[in-house]
Amino acid sequence: MAWLDKLKSIINFEWNSPLLNINITRNSHNIDNKEYFYDKSEGRLDIFLDRLSPEKREKIKEIVKDNIKEGNAFLERNTLKLLYRLNDFKNNKEHDSILSFFKNIILSTDYEALEASLFLRYVFMQGGDVNRLKRDIRDRFGGRGKNIANLCTAGYFEEFLIPLYNSSKERFSELYELAVSKSPFAIFVHASMEESEIMTELIGKLDISKKYGLKFIHIHGISEMNVRKVKEIIKNQKQYFDFFEKEIYEKDNIIIVEIILK
Repeated sequence: MAWLDKLKSIINFEWNSPLLNINITRNSHNIDNKEYFYDKSEGRLDIFLDRLSPEKREKIKEIVKDNIKEGNAFLERNTLKLLYRLNDFKNNKEHDSILSFFKNIILSTDYEALEASLFLRYVFMQGGDVNRLKRDIRDRFGGRGKNIANLCTAGYFEEFLIPLYNSSKERFSELYELAVSKSPFAIFVHASMEESEIMTELIGKLDISKKYGLKFIHIHGISEMNVRKVKEIIKNQKQYFDFFEKEIYEKDNIIIVEIILK
């Protein structure tokens, strides 16, 4: 492994363990000013970025890139809990059927985003913090990945897209691309969204939905703040919502408003 040889030359450590778990930590909080800690018995190497010179940090970045190209991954200390969850997720075959279904019918990058999004959903359902996972998916896959994550978390892949594909492959091809690029049938309310922004998005997605013959739009809110925000919108825009039939699901700080187009 060329990248490992480069790493050893930069931080000057001897590797005698058959296994090596490398963790890159931004803040070491150690009083010894050490650049790294190597536990031979566990085969674990902790690298403390804040103890490295700027030159070494730049070299580490290049090594990380090489490492990723080889199909490996470094982990920061605060992601270790996610590592254990990822191991449990991979051992749990619950999501295999979804991944198997989409493996050969969507782009490979979309498939990778879906796999990451299913893990995100798994962590969320376990009560874990998913903010970093969301950011990682968005940074790696862009707006398309963000839409896939939102749709996956809300269950659209198994509840809408799989039945759609089984009923009409042509219709699936048309609507799948629309879904992951524009997500026309769902609005995901987040903390920074203003009421005017939500209404603008709603009006735009209503127009798209009508154009493509979709019969519904969902407004999702997760967390006490976002549930309250969705309720306020429905109350303040009552005259607008009266033009459509609507159903509301609310439980455990989750709200879904289904708008059925007439």
